[in-house]
Parts: sequence; structure tokens; C-alpha cells
Amino acid sequence: MTTTFLPLPTELPTAATTSVGDYPTYTAAQQAVDYLSDHGFPVQHATIVGTAFPQVSHIR
Repeated sequence: MTTTFLPLPTELPTAATTSVGDYPTYTAAQQAVDYLSDHGFPVQHATIVGTAFPQVSHIR
């Protein structure tokens, strides 16, 4: 797994955040969330953040 360091956001999140992975594509990130969900990890507050083309998906 490769770690990419990004500039700090202009607004800090209001809740604690933890990164659980860095994926090459949005589809790969979705598959990771599906895997976690299928194995009992509570993903209802998970977020996928894209950096190549800025995109944020909140999992609900």
C-alpha cells in the first residue's frame, strides 16, 4: 500500500477520522467498503474521498 500525503484541508472535520486504505480507483475503494460491511464492520459513517478528481461519497 502506498501512502500519499495531501495538503491539509481548509476546514477540519468535526469528528475523529481514520484512514483504512488507499486505493487506485473508486471502484476498488467501493469493493473495500463492501468487504468491510460484509464482515460486520460498521460502515454507516464511512466516507470515500477521491483525490485525482475530487469526489466525496458518504456511506449510509
